[in-house]
Amino acid sequence: LFLVAAILLVGFVFYKFIKLYESRWQETYLMDDKEPYGGHVIAEVLKNYFDSTELTIVKKPLRYILDTTATNNNYIFVGNYPHLDYKDQLFLLSFVKNGNNAFIAAHDFNYNFLNHLLNPETPFFDENNIEIDTNFISENELQWPDSASNANPHENIDSIAYIQDSSLAIQDDSVYKVQGLNDTNTITSDKIDHADSSFENSFLPDSIPVENDLLVKHFQDSMVQCNFIQPISQEINSFPYVYVYDQDSALYNWQYFDTNFVNKATTTCQSIGKLKTDKINYIRIAYGKGRFYLHSNPIVFANFNLLTENHINYAELVFSQLPNSKTFYDEYSKVYKGSNDGSDGSESPLKYIFSQPELKWAYYLIVAMLLLFIFFRAKRKQKIIPILKSNSNTSLEYVQTIGSLYFQSGEHKKIAIQKMKVFLADIRTKYKVQTTDFNESFYAQLSIKSKVSIGIIKEIFERYKFLENLSTADEQILIDFYQSIETFYKNRS
Repeated sequence: LFLVAAILLVGFVFYKFIKLYESRWQETYLMDDKEPYGGHVIAEVLKNYFDSTELTIVKKPLRYILDTTATNNNYIFVGNYPHLDYKDQLFLLSFVKNGNNAFIAAHDFNYNFLNHLLNPETPFFDENNIEIDTNFISENELQWPDSASNANPHENIDSIAYIQDSSLAIQDDSVYKVQGLNDTNTITSDKIDHADSSFENSFLPDSIPVENDLLVKHFQDSMVQCNFIQPISQEINSFPYVYVYDQDSALYNWQYFDTNFVNKATTTCQSIGKLKTDKINYIRIAYGKGRFYLHSNPIVFANFNLLTENHINYAELVFSQLPNSKTFYDEYSKVYKGSNDGSDGSESPLKYIFSQPELKWAYYLIVAMLLLFIFFRAKRKQKIIPILKSNSNTSLEYVQTIGSLYFQSGEHKKIAIQKMKVFLADIRTKYKVQTTDFNESFYAQLSIKSKVSIGIIKEIFERYKFLENLSTADEQILIDFYQSIETFYKNRS
């Protein structure tokens, strides 16, 4: 049983180790993630580029953070997809409309939101596909229409479906675009090959509406050149990037905005950056008094791609379009939370542990080991038997103590009597002789067994008889008696 449990435990740990290794190469863009495609470095770059006192990390829905009455402020998002419900989208529109700037680098953009930016006269829908007039957004506050006030705050999936991390989802050089319910042409989910299903929050509906106009395209390559259409820096205008997975270069789906679609925009839309020579990946859209900056390759801002000074220079040149003023860096909208009901975004310690793969599996391992310990240690065990000390003979110590008391009190005769008792007990034990009659036969028997002369033996008993007849005995008589016994002990065998 122990062997089976050990094998299962080792196999479990090995399997999770492999899964953890694979998860290192996921694109999370989270500022606490120091893995290759996390967002720790870009957060530090932004703290240095913008005064750290002016950079605010957003950990709540935008409607509780952004000040729509302020001007010349910045909003920055770098991630797979900005998970904004329609209220936060409207709040962001109001924020930019009143004279602020928003930078969004993402693989995917909500079509409802992006189409409105490029063509403000087009309808804007809430999550129930109810058209909302964005003109109700005032410069001072957002006044929600009736359709919005009756909406379920927990149903915050965007009104237009999307494909998360579509840079990995579509394998051919196809084009995807998401449109409203009135469109007739659709593409079903079984026609799309998922190359990566590791993102927990990604989902794909059974039918995705599309229209003939094209929005985002992609091409596959392992290396690209990022350039600026109008050189911002006089020193260098070409920035090469190589996609690396598992320590080796690999093909990657690089996205870019379709030139024809951008040119059809009714707003002032300007192309700023491109991939290779003609594929636009960085655009600026004027909206009200402010501007939106959209970048289709967030991977260039991942940790791995900010290891060289050249790539850091590219990131700084990209953000040089924004004024050096109060900036909101959105960390909250990088992960789909299923509900945007206005909570402060705080997480319990256990929820944070489960959000980190390493901590989550360490927690599972501890729980598994604890269960194994309880299972194998729950059996009843025999109580520990204490070690008992062996019995020791304390007779000699007792006699010595009593003798010392007698000697100090001058009871020499009593000491002699006790000494004689010890002597007789010794010869009974050692030589197996009777000590009731002290006659010639006794002397001879003891002499033979102890190898001590009869004269020495007789001297002991004669001195003892002499002591018995005395009423008191002085110290010298006691000493003579003691020495006769010691002479016996020295000569016996």
